[in-house]
Amino acid sequence: MKTFIKQALIATAFAALPLGASAAQLAFDLFADDSGNPGGGEHGVADGTRYQFDGLWVGFSASSTVGEGYAYFDKGQAGLGVCATLDSSAQCTPSNDDNLTTGEELTLTFWTSKTGSEMVAVILENLRFRDADHNDITDNTYLLNGVERLMSDATPTLASTTFTFGYGGSNANQYYLRGSTGTAIVPEPSALLMLLTGMIGVGIARKRAKA
Repeated sequence: MKTFIKQALIATAFAALPLGASAAQLAFDLFADDSGNPGGGEHGVADGTRYQFDGLWVGFSASSTVGEGYAYFDKGQAGLGVCATLDSSAQCTPSNDDNLTTGEELTLTFWTSKTGSEMVAVILENLRFRDADHNDITDNTYLLNGVERLMSDATPTLASTTFTFGYGGSNANQYYLRGSTGTAIVPEPSALLMLLTGMIGVGIARKRAKA
């Protein structure tokens, strides 16, 4: 019995081992300004469009109460917003309706590949915002997955495959999502191997205890 308990504790410790992480710079403002980058430059995108940032695939979608709603990359050191209506060249019309304001939501979904169906959990850090005049802002509020959050809040988010940004809170202001650091959470192969070894050890100890 003592052996079984010991092996169970070891397996529990293995399960608590930290996960590996891979960080990506989600510089939406630079992407919008880089027309030479495939997919870059100022434009709106259809829901489900994916672009790669430092090896991390990000899917974009949006909604608006006054139009269809498109995720929109605005140049001039702005970032990512929402446009209710696009013209035939994927440009926002009117041109000043491209940030995130009342009645609009912007959703980021993280994937392991451009076309695959497997999503990946990500922690967002260093979220950065700009106002309608493309100036940095920190003292306003916004909604993240329906919860009010200060733009100056540096606390990393909980790991999730999907993040929805909205307008709202006690001090709401229209904004662009300038960028963030996205850390993909992936199990370390060595950690998985040790966890498997621990589980096998528990099974062997249990059989011996019954014998």
